[in-house]
This record gives sequence, C-alpha cells and structure tokens, in this order.
Amino acid sequence: MSRFSMTTSSSMTTSSLPAPLPLPSPKLITLDCTGTLMQLTTEVGMFYRESLFGATSCLARLPRPDVFTSAFFSSYKEENEKLPCFGKVDGVDGRDWWRRVVKGTYDRVPEIDNEEGLREELEGELFEVVFEDLYANVFTSPEAWQLKPQTLPFLRALKLWNGPKVALISNFDSRLPTVLTNLGVNLNDFEAIIMSGEVGVAKPDKRIFEHAQQLAGVEKSSDCVHLGDNFERD
Repeated sequence: MSRFSMTTSSSMTTSSLPAPLPLPSPKLITLDCTGTLMQLTTEVGMFYRESLFGATSCLARLPRPDVFTSAFFSSYKEENEKLPCFGKVDGVDGRDWWRRVVKGTYDRVPEIDNEEGLREELEGELFEVVFEDLYANVFTSPEAWQLKPQTLPFLRALKLWNGPKVALISNFDSRLPTVLTNLGVNLNDFEAIIMSGEVGVAKPDKRIFEHAQQLAGVEKSSDCVHLGDNFERD
C-alpha cells in the first residue's frame, strides 16, 4: 500500500467519527481560593520571622525564614488534626485556634533561646503584640497575599458570561472576605463565600459542595463544576 493510500485511509477514518456533543453549561461554578485565585507573596516563615524581629526592642539574631516555615507547618498540622476546620467542629473560636498555631510555631524554633530573655518575653506581652500583628494585619493584607495574574480577568469573564452562578469554597477561616476585599475582589460577584472555618466541613468532603449547591438553589451535582489547584484537596 502506498503512503498516499495510507494517509487517505487514515483521513477517511477520522472524518467518519461523529462530532462530539456539546456539553451543557453548568448552573453553578465553585472556585477554590488559596492556590487558585490567590497565593502568598513569599514563604510563610518570612512573616513570622519579620513580625517577631519588628516587635523586639533589640536587633534579635533570628534563624532563616525556612526554619519558621517548617515550624509553622508542623504546628498547623498538629492543631488541624486535633481541632479541624480552625476549631469550628469543636466550638473553638478561630482566633484562639490561630493563637495556638502561632505559639506552637515559635515554640518549635529552638534558636529563639539563643537570644537572652527573648523566650521569656514571648511568654508574655511580646507574644500578644506579635500575634495581633500576624492575625489581624499581615495575613489579611496584600503584604502576605496576592492575586494570581489572571484572577481578575477570569472573574470578569465569568461575570460577562452571565450564565452560571459563581461561589467560592475555601478551606479558610472567617478572614477570607477581608483578604479578598483588600486584594480588590468584588464580593458581590459571588453567590456565596463558603469557608470551612464557618461551616465546620472542609474540602474535599462532599458536604461542603452540597452546601454550596443548596445556597445556590442548584439541585443536581451534575450541573456544578468546581475549579481548584489540587486533585486531592479539591
């Protein structure tokens, strides 16, 4: 068989395939936030290091940011396992939950003991100053968070579509609306903003998606699409 006849045969086979059926438009699109719409401006340990450094009365010699980052993830993991959804499941206030994480982070940085008196200060008023800075200032602001480059154009395109309802589903605490507002996101563009720290259920548990459906008035999950950045957590 000639090369020409082989090509022709292949072309005929391809052209004989039926055209794919168009998919119906979803009635609800839910979006993840962290890692999908927004991200940290630098590693988390940098903020813990700089907040402590800025609150001390002396020029404390502190370890590298990655030391604080490792300590943070260890502390966060422990508290999340004991008190999931930022404490919501067990009736713990989200602010108090984060206080435990912040304290656990600094407790896991032994190099702090090298600075005379610093550990003792962290057991008192200094800790309150640092915690307030991290919780209420740094991690609600553009200092710590930034939108991904295509976030605003993507949200504008969804609005222009004027079709499906759009909601946010995030494993985040009650500060998320403040964070998004400070980043220039219009909260009115969303049917709902669902946070694990508010509803006591976290992705990928299907109940948080069902909650979004209920709020949006969408009956069938097959009419919903979720966009995220992680197959396991979304």
